[in-house]
Amino acid sequence: MLLCVAAGLLYSFFLYYKNDKHKDISRLLTVFLFVLRFVLISCLAFFLLGPLIKNTITEQEKPLIIIAQDNSSSLVYSKDSAYIKKEYVEQLKQLSASLGEKYEVKLYNFDDAVRQSAEITFKGKESDYSALFNEIENNYSNRNLGAVILAGDGLYNKGNNPVYLTSKIKCPVYTIALGD
Repeated sequence: MLLCVAAGLLYSFFLYYKNDKHKDISRLLTVFLFVLRFVLISCLAFFLLGPLIKNTITEQEKPLIIIAQDNSSSLVYSKDSAYIKKEYVEQLKQLSASLGEKYEVKLYNFDDAVRQSAEITFKGKESDYSALFNEIENNYSNRNLGAVILAGDGLYNKGNNPVYLTSKIKCPVYTIALGD
């Protein structure tokens, strides 16, 4: 910026200092023209210098881990229903807490709708994996998505086949097999 101001000052100085062409105009008008040219040349030099100055902002964020839990009732129809309702839910919360130290963790549950919530009730009537992957793609496509941990029984009765949906997101998908 100092160079731009100096360029404007030098250019105006050489144009108006002891120039014989300006003898017939008043001193006040000469000073006004000097100041006007100084401001204009300084601004023009600053704007021309602008593209040469690079402004880089570095923002570091933790990688994002999404834990998605199937919340449909088909998970508790198996012989492991007591384990899934009690122990498994607690282990999932522990996993989320331990990952939360190094990563940003988002908890989702899904059945016929997708919700960002840690509450797991296993009362949903359908499993819609495609809605889950669409939600992840829409909300986190420009983020530092590290992984998706998908816990469910693999039974889907709404939407597309989950095998083909994982190609939409650009991160590994880890699965936790539950139920039958």
